[in-house]
Amino acid sequence: MDRSTEIYLKMMAPVCPHISEELWALKGKPYSIHTQAWPRVDEAAIVEEEITLAVQVNGKVRDHVTVARMPMTKPSKPPRWPAKECRRTCAVSNPRK
Repeated sequence: MDRSTEIYLKMMAPVCPHISEELWALKGKPYSIHTQAWPRVDEAAIVEEEITLAVQVNGKVRDHVTVARMPMTKPSKPPRWPAKECRRTCAVSNPRK
């Protein structure tokens, strides 16, 4: 069994336990798919060097632009509406019956 099929079966096991167990057994794998380790994530494979953005005019896609990925930075401006303390609270009595 190739590695990708094995990973898909492991991810499918919690959602579709019976069919994934049957497919695991058909492939001749050991005892149970539910006793296998969860697949590891390759963090390096997730990062994209370039991002494709759609350019829209009046809701219609006009073009696609590919740009280099930039690192995330903190905003330089403070929030537009700073949080204020509550000055007063109102309690509402029971509504009419």
